[in-house]
Order: sequence, then structure tokens, then C-alpha cells
Amino acid sequence: MIPDKYKKAPFFILTVKGAGSYCSKQFGQIKNYNDIFAEPGTYLVRNFIRTRTALRLILQGLYFQINDKKNWTLTFTLAIYR
Repeated sequence: MIPDKYKKAPFFILTVKGAGSYCSKQFGQIKNYNDIFAEPGTYLVRNFIRTRTALRLILQGLYFQINDKKNWTLTFTLAIYR
């Protein structure tokens, strides 16, 4: 769940411990997904890591590491462009 104040951020960086960082542009702010509902003043973001990266980590025995939400970090940039 992302606070509404980040809706205008041009992109975000998804960092997964052991997998690296991925930069993505925001598109669409949804309020629910698969029975997960955003709290008031927030919206949901859904993003994936590459299949080959996930497979590499699983084969290295790190499935539980990538499956643990504590190992995921979402960073928003609030740079102002002119």
C-alpha cells in the first residue's frame, strides 16, 4: 500500500534483497486486487521481478528469501522535472 502523496512520482525503484533493483514507471492506481484492499488515503502497486531472476534465486535455495515481504523495498523518486 502506497500513500496517495506518491501518485505523482514519475517512477519507483523496486529492490529485492539478493535479486537487485528494478526501476519502473507508475501506471494506474488501483484500490483492490485479489481481495487485498487499499486503506483510505492509499493505493496499491503490483510489480514483478524477472522470471529468470526468480528462477536463479529459487535454484540457489533462496525461495523463502524472495517470498518474505521484509526483503522487498519500494523507493519513490520525487524529482521535479521542468
